[in-house]
Amino acid sequence: MKDKEIYFLIEHQSSVDYSMSFRLEEYKLEIMKSAIDKRKIKTKEYEIPTVIPIVVYTGKEKWKVRRKLSTVQDERLENLNLQQYNLIDINRYTKEDLLKSDKYMDKIFLIEKYENVDELRRILPKIEKQLTKEEKKDLISIIRANLKGKVGEEKVEELIKEMKGEDGDMLGCVEMVWEEGVSKGREEGRKEGRKSIISSMLKNGMSLKEIQTITKATKKEIEEAK
Repeated sequence: MKDKEIYFLIEHQSSVDYSMSFRLEEYKLEIMKSAIDKRKIKTKEYEIPTVIPIVVYTGKEKWKVRRKLSTVQDERLENLNLQQYNLIDINRYTKEDLLKSDKYMDKIFLIEKYENVDELRRILPKIEKQLTKEEKKDLISIIRANLKGKVGEEKVEELIKEMKGEDGDMLGCVEMVWEEGVSKGREEGRKEGRKSIISSMLKNGMSLKEIQTITKATKKEIEEAK
């Protein structure tokens, strides 16, 4: 029903298939992906197309397969709550809460909250004191990735230069990794340069989650870099 953006997914089944609820969810997503208006998807008013799945069963054995994915196997699937996603809204945490936290990712979220370079200059020494040696190594890359769009490249480089002056040995390692990746990127192309950066981060002991946060790389790209 194209005028209403409603699609009917009709699956013919001649035998009992206990994976049916999962398969239908997979098919539904593929139909929605192909039908979505990519120009409007990010707007509040846009309604994602509806897909109504129908199984036409012609087999002789009685159909005993449950019709909802969350109730198919056990409590694990039910607890996933497939009807909604979980949300961690960093806006609910104050700068003071994030600074007191002993979690590394909270320090990254804290940096993202600051849009004023002078405020960052005051808070960064406090953040650095709470980080391990390994965590400090990727601080420059994180600042570059997260703050360039907010305060401009020139301001970011000034901030990094001051940080290197305070602890050149600690931060110089990351700077070298970054420059090496950029240099290779010019010689071998953007893709190879990106892979080089990821590879260097892996060698420096950074976790998968940290690398994805900084580079926005996919798991496949990180595996290729390994």
